[in-house]
Amino acid sequence: MLHRAGKTNASGPRDVLALSALSKGTRRRAFVVACIGLEFGCSSTSASHTTVQIADASADQKPAQGGAGGAIVEGGSGSGGQGGSSPDARAGSAGQSALDAADGEVVGCSAGYVTWFTSDFAVNDRSVLGTADFPSMPWVGPGTLSIRNGRMTGNGTARASQGLAFLYPGVRLRFKGSFSDSSQHLIVALNGKPDGSEGIRIDVSAGGALVVTEGTTKRAEQSFSVFTVNEDWFAEATFSDTDAVVVLSKGNYVSAGGSAVLANLRATALARSAIGSRLAVTLSSPGSLSPTLDEVSVGRCGVPVAAYHVIFRDAFERPNSSTPGNADVPPTSTWVPSDSSIVITDRALTFNGAGSSLTAPQGQYVANQGVRLRYVLHAPVVPTQFVHFVSYDFGGSVSPSFGIAWRDASTTAIAIGGPEQLHPFSLAAGSTYYVEFDVDGLDGVLSLRTGSFTGPVVALQASSDIPGAPASNQDLFLSGGRGLQIQEVELAQYTP
Repeated sequence: MLHRAGKTNASGPRDVLALSALSKGTRRRAFVVACIGLEFGCSSTSASHTTVQIADASADQKPAQGGAGGAIVEGGSGSGGQGGSSPDARAGSAGQSALDAADGEVVGCSAGYVTWFTSDFAVNDRSVLGTADFPSMPWVGPGTLSIRNGRMTGNGTARASQGLAFLYPGVRLRFKGSFSDSSQHLIVALNGKPDGSEGIRIDVSAGGALVVTEGTTKRAEQSFSVFTVNEDWFAEATFSDTDAVVVLSKGNYVSAGGSAVLANLRATALARSAIGSRLAVTLSSPGSLSPTLDEVSVGRCGVPVAAYHVIFRDAFERPNSSTPGNADVPPTSTWVPSDSSIVITDRALTFNGAGSSLTAPQGQYVANQGVRLRYVLHAPVVPTQFVHFVSYDFGGSVSPSFGIAWRDASTTAIAIGGPEQLHPFSLAAGSTYYVEFDVDGLDGVLSLRTGSFTGPVVALQASSDIPGAPASNQDLFLSGGRGLQIQEVELAQYTP
């Protein structure tokens, strides 16, 4: 297990405590960084630790999300065949109806669709689903769901927060999938309940059926020819006030051009009763083979996307100083270090002590809803000094937190909301990592990347046991071993 050092400070002796317990909560004046190695008097590795599969960092990337937010606008459907500049909005097709009016037309959008939710699973094989690309909400997927060949596959239902319930008019849902036998189903639901149930659901059956359900009421159904096995197909649903048009095609999404329609239907008399805020994906197969989902996105016609709200930010872009100083946002927030070993050097927060920590007022309480904590982490030159603990809503009781620590030349330990897990890589001396902690309710995902916050993944760990803190807890807490540096820390929240 990871343990605290048996060192004392002005607050009294520091007790020995496992990192897994620290991830559940901390106490303000009794904290010391979790440690590893004989240098800090830590115990040896337990044989019961879980080993987590880590994707090859060279290929595991997600699309760039930008900073605190920014519209992703796709080509409009204006008159005269004028398409936009999006890769999937091909010139000459965006201004045309995809189908004859008698069959049901995709709903046009002259202002262009703005992406409010997207996830494309462009990663190497792993058992942790991770987060959506935007907003970066954790995917929660009980069952056998995993990522294989850049797609979600397996059996079960995965859900992620949309951030809000989408009003029907002007919404477009797109997803791309494939089947490996005729008994499989792929279902995508908008505005689902917290557990992913109900919502407005598009059920595609490999046996040749397309069904639209709102809540528990079937609104429309159509049969068509059986799918070709292992061939990609595209589903596009567009919504008006009380209608939805769903088109299945191959080759491309029907409104993007270059496609052949497989099936289409119009669901009428929608009650607009799906008012939840979860997007859910269900993959179902009675056999050993599984369907796959390659991507899913939700656009809104002409509605600017809501940005993450920045609660706390400090880039540490200031001259060398013997004191940490004040944050950038809020500017009145002053860092309070545990000792004088934490300084500003080379425009970074630098830890020069063996187990130092500091806090700063966030400016407000942050409930576990759409939280994104990210920062740039520079590893110490001496790997055994890589011990690190972070918490927001920190105070005198439990708080959302995580710990990262060097274990040995081939292993790193991470704990969030439960027991530590061992990852088969070693924190490289002097290397830079981009750390992001995404939390929604009890669910959280911690990612370590290289290059940028959207770069190759080095480690990914999920938990469904993230504690909430009392509203009186309103500090950000950082700690580190000797030589560790931090830049660009930002605490933000997506609550549109």
